[in-house]
Amino acid sequence: GLGIGATTAIFSVVEGVLLRPLPYPRSERIVQIWQVNQKGNDFQFSDLNFRDVGADSRSLATLAQYADNGTVSVATASDALRARLAVVSRDFFTVLGVQPVLGRAFLPDEQQVGGAPVVLVSNGFWRRALGGTPTALGTRLTIGDQALRVIGVMPASVDFPAGVDLWVPRERASPSTFRTAHNWQVIGRLRDGVTLAQARRETSAIAKSLKQLYGDETWMFDAHLVPLREQIVGDVRPALMLLLAASGCLLLIGCANVVNLLVARMATRQGELALRLALGAGRGRLVRQFLTESLVLSLCGGVVGVIVGTAGVKLLLALEPGRLPRVSEVGVHWPVLLFALGVSVICAVSLGLLTAWRATRGDIRDALAQSQRTQAGGGASHRVRSSLVVAQVALTLILLVGAGLLARSFARLLSVDPGFRADNAVLMDVDTFVRDDSVSMRQMVQLYDELTRRFTAIPGVTQVGGANFFPLAGGSYGDGVFIIMSRIDEKLDFAQLPQLIKDRSRSGQAEFRVASPGFFKTLHIPLISGRLFDDRDAPNAPPAAVINASLARKQWPNESPLGRIIQFGNMDGDLRPFTIVGVVGDIREASLAEEPQPTFYAYYRQRPHRASSFYVVIDGTGPSAAVMASARRVVHDLRPDIPPRFRTMQAVLADSLADRRFTLLLLGTFGGAAL
Repeated sequence: GLGIGATTAIFSVVEGVLLRPLPYPRSERIVQIWQVNQKGNDFQFSDLNFRDVGADSRSLATLAQYADNGTVSVATASDALRARLAVVSRDFFTVLGVQPVLGRAFLPDEQQVGGAPVVLVSNGFWRRALGGTPTALGTRLTIGDQALRVIGVMPASVDFPAGVDLWVPRERASPSTFRTAHNWQVIGRLRDGVTLAQARRETSAIAKSLKQLYGDETWMFDAHLVPLREQIVGDVRPALMLLLAASGCLLLIGCANVVNLLVARMATRQGELALRLALGAGRGRLVRQFLTESLVLSLCGGVVGVIVGTAGVKLLLALEPGRLPRVSEVGVHWPVLLFALGVSVICAVSLGLLTAWRATRGDIRDALAQSQRTQAGGGASHRVRSSLVVAQVALTLILLVGAGLLARSFARLLSVDPGFRADNAVLMDVDTFVRDDSVSMRQMVQLYDELTRRFTAIPGVTQVGGANFFPLAGGSYGDGVFIIMSRIDEKLDFAQLPQLIKDRSRSGQAEFRVASPGFFKTLHIPLISGRLFDDRDAPNAPPAAVINASLARKQWPNESPLGRIIQFGNMDGDLRPFTIVGVVGDIREASLAEEPQPTFYAYYRQRPHRASSFYVVIDGTGPSAAVMASARRVVHDLRPDIPPRFRTMQAVLADSLADRRFTLLLLGTFGGAAL
């Protein structure tokens, strides 16, 4: 029962995440489309490449762009809350094959530059934030300085991109005229009669023709089509299959244990069975009897397994760290019940046939003699039972060794130096979602300056700093290409970028961050050479940059990077070049398991365009709870329309390891149960 229950619980997750079709009409026809760059990596689309692929494709009925803009601050008439926002193009919901269950979809005049500001909301957001009533239609949601009117509510089944609460039209902003501006993910629906392989060949040919026509400017050396379900599942498949295999080992251990008991019981009945054979009972009848007994036993175990599995699914979902895709679709559905029934029947037939074979093989006289010699089943039964014990021990060792290796890997990660230290710090993140104009940018900088000043005045606080990306806290990368300039007044525009990128002596790649000088001080990131940002780096002064040691070693291995001039305008549209003023130590950003990447830091006062989402770290000697309460009041006093999120650094570190801890917990539990 325990083995069937564990296997049923894990299979419930596998069925809901990996096997169940997406909740969209003919979802197997929906694909995710990627550009492929020169290194063979999947890449987002530019507007122009998207337009050309859509115009030339005959295998794709419809294509759509989308961008997950992450968390934004949303103000309703009575509250301020955080919500995930996606920007979607005209045919996005056509590709998915869905329509609002309440209200309407976007109109053509709303899907154009200057169109009315409207928004579609998810079913969950409608119920959670808008009361779940039809009167929610027409409600105004304020995001930054924009008031968006709610025009429709999407079905509860629509959860794409994952976790998104709000969808707004992409066409309200003008398309980029640069093929190097790769800002959009793309989905499409295959035409009827077109196979995935055919669509892949055609899209690949289109990509190569665009590359031939426009050269390296496309950054599109090939194209890659992936079924949308496969794209959503991502890299969780290996972990789920590992857990399913582990639960299968536990099931086999349970079956071996039952077989051992049945063999022992059969040995005590050897004389009875031999006598029945001698009196004329057919072997087939005895086989049917053993099959019936095993079936009753296994079905009882199956019932217990379903009960255990149902409870196990609830426990798994409660312990799951929140990164499992399609988690809302996980449950004990009919396929799962059929799986449990199938496992029970297979166990019953296997156990019954094995026991019947052991009981009815050989000569009747030998069986009678054997039953007289011992009631324990003799040497043959002992060998069978010993073999089963060996198999149980072997399977148990597999589980324990697997759990041990994972525990060792986990312990090794805990000993990794992340490159920063802030044991008693508190992390706050806010999302301002301001317009990309000078007035809004200046107001945002003033807000962060005032937050820093007031946070520093909180009793017990010693340092405050901020950046648009925080290590181990999640978020998207800002990878970009920079150009090394010869002088500060050298002119460069985007049209020159594709040609300059070819010159490896003048170009490079790095993560683009905006930060305050307090960011490095608060996290105790060492300054290796030069200086940090200071009052010399006013908003209108020549832009200054700080780089990490990895970028310095990669780009200038035998010389100092200080004073070097870099153009990084493709990340924020600002073509003013940077002067490198400092080099700091490396930090691990994505995870403790990944090596530090070359990283470029701009000053948020000078380049605020990338700082609409900002992490503020507050370090000090006071209790974390008191600091968070005081900081929350500060934010509310300054901007009641911006709801902040607070976490301790211990929570950030624990959350970054949550996936590994969850897998380790399950494998350890299976190993303990096997013992």
